[in-house]
Amino acid sequence: MDFVFTAQPPQNKKPPDPKLSSAKPSFRDKLMGTNQQIPIREKEDMLEKKLVRIELEDGNRLLPKVYLEPQVFQELCTPWKDALVVKLLGKKLGYNTMKERLQKIWKLQGGLEIMDNDNGFYMVKLDLAADKEKIITGGPWLIHDHCLAVSHWL
Repeated sequence: MDFVFTAQPPQNKKPPDPKLSSAKPSFRDKLMGTNQQIPIREKEDMLEKKLVRIELEDGNRLLPKVYLEPQVFQELCTPWKDALVVKLLGKKLGYNTMKERLQKIWKLQGGLEIMDNDNGFYMVKLDLAADKEKIITGGPWLIHDHCLAVSHWL
């Protein structure tokens, strides 16, 4: 089903039921034999289980502070533990341009996924550890005569 943006709401359209729909493995996953589907996490009330605590700064509801238990924080960080953080210094590029340029300058053996984190920062996940090592030890990396800062995700 294609998404069409219109000013009129769609008639008799309901969102898909997440219990009935399942994520299909990508062509690459099928080829590499890693067709394990991502498990769907059950919803849980973290406030009730005391895994999360919310405090209001100066009693203002518009300034909440959220405190996480260490195990919750570690679980949220797990998908990003092998990621790189990159920023092009002195120039902003859009998502597609950044992805194209990274693929062009790095000449990777495997694939990559990037996520735009605003303010010119991107998270980069690589398929191969060899590619990550090449990026970290290689360089300096330049895009449009601007330096690309590369760092490990902490």
